[in-house]
Amino acid sequence: MTPDAIRSAIAVHINTSWSSTVIVFPNREYNPSGVAWIRPVVRMGDTEEGEKGTDGLGLRSGILMNSIFVPGNSGSKTALDYASVFELLFRRRNIGGIMFGEPNTREVGMDEFGYYHVMVTIPFYAWIGE
Repeated sequence: MTPDAIRSAIAVHINTSWSSTVIVFPNREYNPSGVAWIRPVVRMGDTEEGEKGTDGLGLRSGILMNSIFVPGNSGSKTALDYASVFELLFRRRNIGGIMFGEPNTREVGMDEFGYYHVMVTIPFYAWIGE
């Protein structure tokens, strides 16, 4: 799979499965208005050669990083609840040929805009040349 195909499959899955908050994809302008929102980002990792030759298979790795933002001074429960829901959307799933692993959630804390930030990261792998 190409990086664009991976990003596209992930975006489609999020758009069709997530209705809890506003979704703000990379390189899109958004002015927070006091409501919860998420910012999913796909970061490509290393690729590994699986077979020799131009037609050989390879394995591309990466990580899906989803930032969850809730209004400040509202506690962390809502953000962590959203994180749990997001984890379940991808945990050990095969979505469009992308194989997801175990998610990790961590509390980042308050950001400069007054939002409480929680980050969910989920590793993934996809075949190249299939």
